Parts: sequence; C-alpha cells; structure tokens
Amino acid sequence: ASGAPRFDHDPVARAPRGVLIEAAAGHISTQTANIPAWAGASGTNVNRTSYFSGGVAVEHFGPSSGYRSQQYTLAANTSYRSDAIVERGVGTNAPPHFLMGFYRNTPGWISSAYFYWNGIFGAGPGALASSGHIIENLGIGPNGGQMFRFSCVVQSGEGGSTGFFFYPTATYGSVAGQSAIVHYACVTAGTPYHSPSIIGTSAQTRASDSLSMPLPIVPADGFTIAFRARMPRVNNSTDTNVLFSLLPAASTADRITVDSYSGVGTVWMGMPPSGLYRLAMGVPLGGEFYGAISWSATQGYRGSVLGGAVIKVSTLPPPVAALTRIALGSSAGAAPWGSTIKRLGIWPHGDFSDDAMRGLLA
Repeated sequence: ASGAPRFDHDPVARAPRGVLIEAAAGHISTQTANIPAWAGASGTNVNRTSYFSGGVAVEHFGPSSGYRSQQYTLAANTSYRSDAIVERGVGTNAPPHFLMGFYRNTPGWISSAYFYWNGIFGAGPGALASSGHIIENLGIGPNGGQMFRFSCVVQSGEGGSTGFFFYPTATYGSVAGQSAIVHYACVTAGTPYHSPSIIGTSAQTRASDSLSMPLPIVPADGFTIAFRARMPRVNNSTDTNVLFSLLPAASTADRITVDSYSGVGTVWMGMPPSGLYRLAMGVPLGGEFYGAISWSATQGYRGSVLGGAVIKVSTLPPPVAALTRIALGSSAGAAPWGSTIKRLGIWPHGDFSDDAMRGLLA
C-alpha cells in the first residue's frame, strides 16, 4: 500500500534483510504472476501452484518449444530489464536453458539472453544491451523444484511495436522429460534491479521508496549515526545511491549524506559546503556492510566503514542548525538506495573512541 514500508528477506534462509529502499519502477508488463494470461503457449502445459498468492504458474514441457509473449511499444535505443522466476519441473530434469528477450518478425531477435540451470549466463540471439545480469537462488519452490530468478538488461533497438518472448524449455536443445515452471515474468524500463511486482491487467508505475523522520538529536551539539545495509545489486556508476541524508525541514541544502557509487563499490560521506570523503571501496554488489559517521566540537567529522580506518576531517564548519530530519533512501526523490537498510542507530554525541566507532553495528 502507499506509505507502507516493504521488507526484504533472504529467499532461502528467510532471515530478515531490512527495509527495502528502491527506485521508481516503470512496469511495462501486465499479468506478471498470471502466466496463463500471456499469449503464445504451445505444446503440453500444466497449471501449477504459484509462488505468489493469487497467482497461477505454468509448467512447460519439452521437446515442445512452447513460448509466452506480450507485445509492447518500446522507445528506440533504450535499455529495459527483463525478469523471470522459474522452478525446475515436477519430477523432471530442467531444460538446457531459459531464453528471453525482444523479438520482431524483422529483423528477428533484437536483444536476448539465456540462463543455464547450473548458474551460467549467456548472450542469446541478437545483441545484448549490457551484462547487467543476475541469477538469484530462491530455494525450493511450492512444487518441490529448485527456483531461480533470472534477470538481464536487454536493448530495444529501433523500438516501436516489439514482442517480449520467453521460452521455458528454450528454442532449441530441449528433449522429452525436461520441463520448467514459470511463476513470474516482467519487463521494466531502465536498468535497476527491483523486487518483483505483481501487476494485473493494467501496467503500473511504482514510486520510489524513501523513509523520513524528525531527527531525535541536534547535529550541531554532536552526533553519531551507525548503519548496516546491503549494497545495491546492480551497477549504478553514473549516479549515487543515497543511503541516508541529514536535511533541513523543507530543502536539501547543507545536507550531510552517506552514499555509494555502487559500480565501483565505494561508500562516501559528504558534508557541506563541498566535502566528499571515501570511507571504503571494493564493497561487492549486493554485499552487506556496516559503518558510522559522527561530528563533535572536539573531533570534527569522522567516518569508518567495515571496521576500516577512521577518516577524520577537522577543517569543515559544524552542522548547521537547520538540520532537523533524516531521510533514508533519497535526499530529493532521486538516486534512492536501491537495496535494503538493516539497522540504523543514532546517538546524541560524537565522542565515541575510534575503536568504538569501528565496531558500531558490526
């Protein structure tokens, strides 16, 4: 629901990962968890128990090249993310690979990719927009088979009316006794990797997530903020992913931030008027990390990530009195975190020792 926080869990162990903070998602597909509503199936197909409440999954059997498709109007030369959640068939071997992508009668496959069941990604027919691929193990599905989420970025080429096709038993190589159960399929505009969204008969756009609350401390009197989060799961090297910001009541001026350029695995602390200091680098995409930042009149600004060296900055002015709120995920409705935030701790002083700061929320 609008205004309700969403929470992520490890798909296998079910351990909580924290609150989801994701960018806006422009869903192009409809009936994302109602696979029988997609056009084009051929051969033997059996409805199965869906991973999603109210959804309908379909098991496709080889050696048929049965497919599913939807027709979209695409912008030219634009990247789109395609996703599918697939389960190994009931009592059968998995097919060689799962194939999906954009196709037009002329020139044929525009951009496509295939995913082997042993966890290998491959470029299919046509040109692939970028590697941007993710294979996520979702544990055992509701029908007893191993489940995976397959995701990649595909390119629209000349755009216009274009079909999105997926072949659960592949367009070639499948044999009798192989099958795959499709639970979910979706195309979204852009390259971010989103949590699945259950779309019905009309395409939907989901707003970006952010959380905001009044600060329980006065930053100019001294503060320490410790955090534990997961790095975004896809490369976003052209923009920051904002973990949190300290902000005035009604603007983004003079803000203090912690953010990441996830493409290179860096975590930064930013302070006005122009301070930007790297706290860590090489944090893997999707990897969990922790850290802390602080300010006090005696020690200035400090920051540390993953127990690393404490970065100290004593040359910048103290926080301005106007900082009265904290926003998690976005400072201005743009560049949301794109992953989860597990813990956040705020203390009304900045005089922890360096050793203590390195251990906060470890």
